[in-house]
Amino acid sequence: MKLSLAILYSTSLAPVSAFQMSSSPFRRSVFSVSGIRMSNDDNSIEAPTTYRVEEIEGQQLKELKDPMNLYSANSEERKEGRIQSNREPDIDSDKTIFDPMNLYSENSEERKEDRILSNGEPDTSDRQLTDPMNLYSANSEERKDGRIRSIEDPDIDSDKPLQDPMNLYSANSDERKDGRIQSNSNANGESDNISEKPIYDPLGIYPSDSGEQLKGQIKASEPELKVVSAVVDPMNIYSSKDGIDDAVMSEALPFLTRPLILDGSMVGDAGFDPLGFARTQEDLTNYREAEIKHARLAMLAAAGWPLSELFDKKIALALHMSPLVDAADRAPSILNGGLEKVNPFYWMLCLVSAAAIDVYGISKSKSGDASYFPGNLGFDPLGLYPKEAEGQMRMQLAEIKNGRLAMISILAFAVQEFVSKSGVIHL
Repeated sequence: MKLSLAILYSTSLAPVSAFQMSSSPFRRSVFSVSGIRMSNDDNSIEAPTTYRVEEIEGQQLKELKDPMNLYSANSEERKEGRIQSNREPDIDSDKTIFDPMNLYSENSEERKEDRILSNGEPDTSDRQLTDPMNLYSANSEERKDGRIRSIEDPDIDSDKPLQDPMNLYSANSDERKDGRIQSNSNANGESDNISEKPIYDPLGIYPSDSGEQLKGQIKASEPELKVVSAVVDPMNIYSSKDGIDDAVMSEALPFLTRPLILDGSMVGDAGFDPLGFARTQEDLTNYREAEIKHARLAMLAAAGWPLSELFDKKIALALHMSPLVDAADRAPSILNGGLEKVNPFYWMLCLVSAAAIDVYGISKSKSGDASYFPGNLGFDPLGLYPKEAEGQMRMQLAEIKNGRLAMISILAFAVQEFVSKSGVIHL
């Protein structure tokens, strides 16, 4: 038995794994290959030979395109005339070609046919050019051809104003001599208020003698800083003392400088703001409003706390009710507990009353009344508020000082009873 194997070898004798026969009725290739023959009689091996491809008679050979000339002159494809010309059939041979990068060689068919337009631009030899800045030299082709129009030509509006924000026109240019250069205005000569707009120049592009510098339009690249505290130099770090302030030390904290916003004009101002919360006058007014509200509430609580511990059991016994204080006479609080014993209607009454007072205070503060100051609700049923300015300042100072002391007292009451487990009336 003889076994025949047909193997296709390339020029490097690499084997082809398989042959595929086309099943198309229009085109079929017949491969005639002499390959390796193995015989079980003499175990002989024949060397492989080449192969040939035959086209079915009558089949038209397919033409090939080779725009990059990859097929050599002695290739079978060129000998058989199957290589098409580089020129595509749909290309207009009379069409002008622009070649700004000189990609077409001197011996190319396109250059021989004079189809390449120089400089990659359409023919503009008849087009007139204007050169108000004299960019074309005297020996340029455009000037030699007389294509440069004068600025005085009738079709050029010599009265039209020009804008030159970057000062490209020199001082002796005709445009500046004619007064046609406008500074910081639009084409109609109407001002756009550009001269008032600040300009940031972090790179220092504008010279010192520019109009913008002389008008003070050039600003620093950083936003304007708001100084909220005095600048002091106890270690003489600053080389110049021009920016050093004569610092005023705080009354409340003598080792710190007084913030500039706390100028002493407000009653009770001791220069105490170590964390720098108040940076503007508006901030200071809002903080004083909050302070006076908490101060008044704390004064009521400082008086009501010990009184409730003294009289709560007696009042509850007289009204046949359960007392709110515990066995150690401690008033209900967050730390002590017992708040759940309070009637919910009492909390609703407190919430509605506080909201009404707060809304009234806000409306009064925004009424525009010149006599208003933080906390001035006009509440003086007993007529204790003095009429003279000095007495009013004294009364306001007493209120804010007692309020600050009451806020500290309430905090002390809560902590003391939580730690000692006994009411403040027993301490």
